Amino acid sequence: MNTKQSTTLLLALCGLLASCFDSYSTRHEIDGPYFVASDPGTAYMTLYFNLGDGDAIARVKNVKRVGHTDKYIIAETQDGYHFIERQKDNKFLNGYEIIGDTKTHDYFLNWLDSSKIEDFKFDYYLEK
Repeated sequence: MNTKQSTTLLLALCGLLASCFDSYSTRHEIDGPYFVASDPGTAYMTLYFNLGDGDAIARVKNVKRVGHTDKYIIAETQDGYHFIERQKDNKFLNGYEIIGDTKTHDYFLNWLDSSKIEDFKFDYYLEK
């Protein structure tokens, strides 16, 4: 293989690797300080609370969908739904201190109905 072919192959491999890293660093903004991004060293996505200056703290791991209202951030995992009361959340709390108990799908539907939310949409969906 000559130098021109080697250089072309090396550039192609670098481009391929760069595209792989871009998919891992994808950040999905939810609202305010909340965003979903890949959890370093894992194969799942995590809901984070942005602390600023490039720092963040995990709120809910292994999320499938995340949405919001003016009062709540709702994260769906394999086990159910987590409701984060935005007014009570702050950068000094760990995830387990704010997410509370896991809720069922029926609870989620009843909550939507009792809150009179007819057009709730998730901001983030796990891509399959």
